[in-house]
Amino acid sequence: MVRDWAGPTVVAALGLALYWPGLRIMVGGWISNDNASHGFLIAPVAAFLAWQRRRQFRAQPAAIYRPALAAVAGALGLYLLARYAEIEFLSAVSFLVLVGGLLWYLFGPARMRVWAFPYLFLWFMIPWPDLLVEFLSFPLQLWAARAAAAVIRLLGMSIMREGVDLHIAGYSFAVAAPCSGMRSLVALMALAALLAYLCRGPLWRRLTLFALGLPMALVANAVRVVVVLLVGARFGPESAESFLHTTSGLVVFLVAVGGLYGLARLLRLRPLGAH
Repeated sequence: MVRDWAGPTVVAALGLALYWPGLRIMVGGWISNDNASHGFLIAPVAAFLAWQRRRQFRAQPAAIYRPALAAVAGALGLYLLARYAEIEFLSAVSFLVLVGGLLWYLFGPARMRVWAFPYLFLWFMIPWPDLLVEFLSFPLQLWAARAAAAVIRLLGMSIMREGVDLHIAGYSFAVAAPCSGMRSLVALMALAALLAYLCRGPLWRRLTLFALGLPMALVANAVRVVVVLLVGARFGPESAESFLHTTSGLVVFLVAVGGLYGLARLLRLRPLGAH
């Protein structure tokens, strides 16, 4: 029992002592960056999943696994590089590699297999680097504009698209970077991973459900743009802007959750505990 608590205590102490400045910056990113605000939920969910599997964890033999020290050494080397280059993304990656390496070393492969998903789930809390976000934002903006225009035309309405600018019935809307879907992309991928983990079924089907989380996030964001356009055309720009800032996030979430649930049913996956 003491051994079970000693390992996590050592991991927490080392992590806080060495990575405290970087962790403060990461949490600050969750607060200031809408793309990363889901980070607050990731660690508590991972901890709960690990706690749920505590009996399976203790049932496995504990053993010091020295090859895992290579991961620890790699994490510390990456940390030095991150501090030298002042790249906070690498510092966060180094922190999670260190946590995984230490747990692997203290408990051995058998127990770490039990905690594999809770540990891997932690990686969703790392904010994406700004360069990657900027690189992906415009293609996502363009895709959302094209998809929304196609849907509007299927509804029998006239719409004109110029790049990411959409014009419909006296209302114009630009799919700007905040509407690209980046805000919801990582959060919905985390949700897809969690749902796949909590479902019963063959591994390939659960991996398929996780992979489909990406297109589902893109579809959900396109639906949000369509709804904004319809509200703007029917009720005017003020109503559309009000909807965009107050309700559109809920639309994305509901569409994505409903879509993922439907995909899980199509893949014949069942929630844990279902008969």
